[in-house]
Amino acid sequence: MYYVIIGATTISVEIMDWLMQSGGEVTLMDQDMKKIQLIQSSHGDVCSLGDPLDIDDLTDAGLGRADMVISSLEHDYENLILSQVAKIHFSVDKVVSLLYSSENKDLFSMLGVDVLIEVPNILISNIQEKLGQFLIEEV
Repeated sequence: MYYVIIGATTISVEIMDWLMQSGGEVTLMDQDMKKIQLIQSSHGDVCSLGDPLDIDDLTDAGLGRADMVISSLEHDYENLILSQVAKIHFSVDKVVSLLYSSENKDLFSMLGVDVLIEVPNILISNIQEKLGQFLIEEV
């Protein structure tokens, strides 16, 4: 399968590593040349430099043949726009998006985002899991 991840973050690099280890072909796109160079120095030629909301740059990144697009940009509105462009313009079968504000969940679902990764919920669950052991009192 061919995956395109938009937004070079710690999270997206970990996802990229996992997908590559699973045998997937992955391109990671970002508009920050320094991030791209850093990732390419450790992972090889797996990045595409470009504006994540520019059709030509998305075409160059391979969205036209992507089986899945993962949007990991920093703002919900960017992730929503990118998700719509991937679904409608590029006819990507599966679109995954990070979601930062739960109040936007219904909108993302209504507009056809296949998988939502609710960042605050994951962080809260992880914190609760890590701190839970300190909240148990011995009897």
